[in-house]
Amino acid sequence: PATRVTQLPADGAAARARLAAAREAFQKVHGQRSVVLAELGALAERISAARADDTAHRLRSEEERVVAGIRRAAREYAVLSYARALLDDARARFEAEHQPRVVQLAGDFFVELTDRRYTRVAVDFGGRRLVVHGARGEVLDPSQLSRGTRELLVLALHLAVVRDFAEQHVALPLVLDDVLVNLDPARAERVAALLARLGRTHQVIVLTCHPWIRDACVHQGARSALLDPPTQLSLLSPS
Repeated sequence: PATRVTQLPADGAAARARLAAAREAFQKVHGQRSVVLAELGALAERISAARADDTAHRLRSEEERVVAGIRRAAREYAVLSYARALLDDARARFEAEHQPRVVQLAGDFFVELTDRRYTRVAVDFGGRRLVVHGARGEVLDPSQLSRGTRELLVLALHLAVVRDFAEQHVALPLVLDDVLVNLDPARAERVAALLARLGRTHQVIVLTCHPWIRDACVHQGARSALLDPPTQLSLLSPS
């Protein structure tokens, strides 16, 4: 453009000073503008590079793939869990309905002798072992029981064999030697009561050298006979 020359008045010193200040300010702003333009250019380059980089896209695709896999696994887990529940239920029903007669009888005796602290004796067909069901739903191996409770379980099994044999063949005499000695009085009374009931169909002979065991049997209706001191014979038989 054409250069315009402005004639300033002779006394325009102040105006000249203002013009110089304006020129200086313009130069400063112009320099700042250059810096801003350079920063904008760098930012534009970074945006373009980010758009060209497919890292975010790959991460989103990987996230979608992982989420889809989790959903498939959750569906499979739900199906398998339901199938497992059905199998466990079928197995429980089978074990409950197909227990050997001796085990069923032993369970009935054991429940009575433990005053229903335990609810069932069963054969775990999966583990091929004898188990005891507690009143709170626990399933115990006989080794987890106390000594006295294990002795009650063994006695219940023996009595179950006797009862089953009687049902299938003939009632035989039953001879027991100090089977109450390791039991507390309450359990001993329950054993004596059960033996008294068996005495209605079997000849039951209890051998003991302990007066309190004799008394527990007599309390249930046994006839006591002294053999050779200090040996005593408690006889439970039909009245």
